[in-house]
Amino acid sequence: MNILITGTNGFVGSAIAERFYNKYHIVGCGTKKNSETQIDTYYRWDMGHEEMPPEMADEHMDAIIHVAANKSTNDINLELSYSNIVGTHRLINYCIKQKVKMCTLISGIPILEGTINGKYVYNSKYAPPTMYHVTKASQEMMFEQMEKYGIRVVILRIPSPIGRDMKQKTIFTIFGDRAILGEDLILNGKGSRRQNYIDVRDVAQACEKVLENAEINGIYNLGSALTVSNLDLARKWIETTSSTSKIIFSGNADPTDGQNWEIDIERFEAISGYRQEFQIEDTMRDYATMKRRFLKNE
Repeated sequence: MNILITGTNGFVGSAIAERFYNKYHIVGCGTKKNSETQIDTYYRWDMGHEEMPPEMADEHMDAIIHVAANKSTNDINLELSYSNIVGTHRLINYCIKQKVKMCTLISGIPILEGTINGKYVYNSKYAPPTMYHVTKASQEMMFEQMEKYGIRVVILRIPSPIGRDMKQKTIFTIFGDRAILGEDLILNGKGSRRQNYIDVRDVAQACEKVLENAEINGIYNLGSALTVSNLDLARKWIETTSSTSKIIFSGNADPTDGQNWEIDIERFEAISGYRQEFQIEDTMRDYATMKRRFLKNE
C-alpha cells in the first residue's frame, strides 16, 4: 500500500511516518528532506507555490495523510493562504484525478467555538481565533468536498501535540527544560488553565486505526483522557524528573486562567478501538531522556 504523508519533516508527520515505516510504502514530500525521517520515497514539493512534480503525479497513492501546514502567528502573512489553502487545493486535485481511496486531514481543536457540557465535541461550531486557524477550518471544508467524488475523508482534530523529540517552545517544553536543570518553574495567574495534551505517537496510532477501518469517516476529536492545569503540569514535571525545582507564582495575571480544553473522544474510541498508549508522564520521561542526552553531548 502506497501512503503519502505530507509534512513528513515536521513533528507530527515524522511520528506518523515512523509508525508506518516497514508496514507500508511511505512517500513524503516537502521543501527539504529531513535525513532522520523514516520514509521510502521523498519528493521535493513546495505545495503552496508549485504544481506537483510530474514524477510524483504519476505515482498512485492508496491513501493520503495531510499534515503539512504553515503555522505562522502573523495574521497578514500570505504564506498561510499559499501553503495551507492553495497547497491543500493542489493536493485535493491530485486525489480526485488519481481516484485516491481515502484521505486523512490532521486539524486542530482550537478552531472550535467552545465546549458543550464542559467538553469540546466534534460538532462544535467554528470560531477560529487567528488567520492560521481560519486556514485550518478552510482545509476541513475543502476536504469534505472530496466525499462527492467517492473518496473516504477523515478529519482528526488534535489538541497540543507533545513528544520526546519536541523542539517547539511551549509551556510543556519550557517547564520540562527548567525541571531537568533544577530551575524554578514560573507560573502566571493561578495556573488554573487546563490543557489537553496528546503524544504524537498516539496521533500516529489514530491514523493507523483510520487506515485499517473503512467504517471510519467524517470528523473526530482526538486527545488525551486527562486534561491538566498549568499548576499540575509543573508538579508533574518536578515529580517525573525528580527535580529540585520550585514552583514560583510571578504575581502577573494570566488571561487564560479558567480555560478548560477537555475533549470528548468517546466517539472516535467507539468506532476505532483507539486507546491512548502514552500517558503524559510517559512523554515527560521520554523527553527528559532525550534532553539529558542532548545536554551531555553539547
